[in-house]
Amino acid sequence: MLYEVQSFLDDLSLLGARRIALFSLGPVGCVPARAMLRGAPQHTCFEPMNMMTKIYNHGLYKLVGSKNRRYPGAVLTFGEVFNIHVHHIRLHPEKYGFFDVNEACCGSGLLRGEVQCVKGLIYQIYDFL
Repeated sequence: MLYEVQSFLDDLSLLGARRIALFSLGPVGCVPARAMLRGAPQHTCFEPMNMMTKIYNHGLYKLVGSKNRRYPGAVLTFGEVFNIHVHHIRLHPEKYGFFDVNEACCGSGLLRGEVQCVKGLIYQIYDFL
């Protein structure tokens, strides 16, 4: 994946892009669809997936630093998402107005993560809010 990101950045640079922001992945092992994986827990995050995500995010961070040196005049910025999500929202959901951080807000199946939300459900949620 990092190779693809690097290739994409090279293409953007050749097209003249000089200000690029890249954001880390959030805790992929915490998304509701994780429960469909063999051996994944239903009520907590799947830590092997989160570990892979952390490795990828670290590589992305290093990639951003190397690109700043490789393309003088270009400004690449790394945005940290993983730790913000895990340490703040997941650990204290009520502080942010959430009551359930395991199930998806819409969808169907196990933890509402097997079938993605459809347009009608999304509009129902907005009407509810």
